Amino acid sequence: MPNVESYIEGVSLIDEQQLTTSLDNDIQKNIENIAELILHIFDASSFSIVANLPAGVVELYKSGPEITVAKEQLSDDIFNESIIEHHPKIFRVISPIILPSGLKFGWFIFERISDSPLTEKEKSILNSLQKNYVNQLVQRKNSFSMSFSQIVKVCSVLINFITA
Repeated sequence: MPNVESYIEGVSLIDEQQLTTSLDNDIQKNIENIAELILHIFDASSFSIVANLPAGVVELYKSGPEITVAKEQLSDDIFNESIIEHHPKIFRVISPIILPSGLKFGWFIFERISDSPLTEKEKSILNSLQKNYVNQLVQRKNSFSMSFSQIVKVCSVLINFITA
């Protein structure tokens, strides 16, 4: 059964509160490009990608000021856009990242100053950016699985050769 850890690498616990992870260069570069697009397209002041791990959430990327999100806000599998308390012109967008298998990988979270929620066109753009990210995660996992499978086959051939 696939889990979030199978799509990212090097997840480790720093202490009871903080997890870290490392991403390969291609995925890291893609995240940076997506962040730049979200910051510019949506006029966002901050952006974060958060992974949903069994041990807790881990921030894979952050740009701008810290975004504090209650755990309850991350429990839904649906797009959520709300006005931040005491800041009537700041909208927080929480968009779940769902993999083709149905696994909830995590969330795109950003805050933006606006007089109105995202338009349908903006939601479509955000959806396209998320699909790009999901596709890269899936391709990376499939590539890793194929490489591992090939290593197992080579080891099997070597073992058969040695024991013959």
